[in-house]
Amino acid sequence: MAQLAALEAELASAYRSQFVGQTLQAIVEGPSRDGRPGWLARTDRYFTVTLDADGLRPGQVVLASVEGAAQGDKHTPARLVRVLADAQVGAARA
Repeated sequence: MAQLAALEAELASAYRSQFVGQTLQAIVEGPSRDGRPGWLARTDRYFTVTLDADGLRPGQVVLASVEGAAQGDKHTPARLVRVLADAQVGAARA
């Protein structure tokens, strides 16, 4: 079972890493759950990120620049994502 969990963590990290440097749409879910400042959001690529911004609200859709990928399983948010702007659902990616 440990080998399977390690493989899952490796694959999840590799998947998130391919989006570093890209701009993605993300929907704000709420305050960060791991004690770090920021907001937890889910991208349109189905992984969670921690948004480094103030004044957000749950349900808000934003454009976010992915600046780094955390090592860990699929439940570990990508880190340090900078919010660029509010986004309209269905808006083109930058």
